[in-house]
Amino acid sequence: MKKLIISLLVILLIIILAIAGVYLFSDVLNADKIIVNEIDLTDIEDGSYEGTYETPLVKATVRVNIISSNIVKIDLLRHENGLGKKAESILFDVARNNSVLVDTISGATYSSKVILKAIENAISNIKN
Repeated sequence: MKKLIISLLVILLIIILAIAGVYLFSDVLNADKIIVNEIDLTDIEDGSYEGTYETPLVKATVRVNIISSNIVKIDLLRHENGLGKKAESILFDVARNNSVLVDTISGATYSSKVILKAIENAISNIKN
C-alpha cells in the first residue's frame, strides 16, 4: 500500500513538472509576441529613468541615462534569465543607435526583447 501511494505521488509530480515545462517552454517560443516600439526622446528631460518588464521566465529592470535627447548609458539593474545572459550586450547597441529598434542577440532573442521592453518602459513612463 505504501509503495502504491509513493508511486502515485511520483506520477503526479511528473505530470505537474511536465505541464509546467510545456507552459514555460511555450512562453519562450512566443518571443515574437513581445513587440518593441520606437521611443521618442525629443521631449525627454536630462536624467535617469527606470523601467521594468517581466515575463514568467525572464525579468529585467534598467536605468536609462539621457542627456540632450540621447541615451548615454543604460544600467542593467536586474536580469533574471535562463540562458539569456549574452542578451545583456544589447544595452550597448541601444545606446550606440539611440533606439530600441536594434537587432536582438542571436541565441538570446527572448531575453533581448525583455531588456528592450524594459528600456522602452523606462522612457514611456516619463511621458505618462
